[in-house]
Amino acid sequence: VGGGTRAKYGAVKVYAVGLYIDAGRAASSLKPFVGLPAAKLPANFFKVLQSGKFDRTLLLQFHRAVAAETVAGALRDSLAGRLSAGVLDKFRSTLLKTLGDASVLKGAKIFFSCRGDSLTISAGTLSGNAQSIKDKTLCPAFIDVYLGPKPISPAAKAGVAAGFAARLYRS
Repeated sequence: VGGGTRAKYGAVKVYAVGLYIDAGRAASSLKPFVGLPAAKLPANFFKVLQSGKFDRTLLLQFHRAVAAETVAGALRDSLAGRLSAGVLDKFRSTLLKTLGDASVLKGAKIFFSCRGDSLTISAGTLSGNAQSIKDKTLCPAFIDVYLGPKPISPAAKAGVAAGFAARLYRS
């Protein structure tokens, strides 16, 4: 659909984030937004992307090397107000199990795939060292981090809107 860059402190580019959806299964849910320019997409457009009954994947591709513990801690912190402590701990431990003890290297890819009530985390490729968490609150919360009212990457949210309007569903 689209994406953008996650910058820290307004200047340091950490990773690019992109949203991929199952366009065929998403078509009926997203039909009300067809033909709208990116600037005119309402907030409920992003809610549909968050909680729709279609597969969604967020890809993070790193611009620089970052310690796996730092990545897990930052994403856990971003989810903290959205999930219970137990789900947060499960997310963090699953992410660290997927990434291993080393750093996430420059150019590395981490996939967060939502299907039904499960979030599958994989490194390198969509199926590389994949670990899943079954919890109905996790996928909507994770997508809210990037597409909600207070996204950690406004550029990514704007890129998703622009990508949808320009490429995916033109009238």
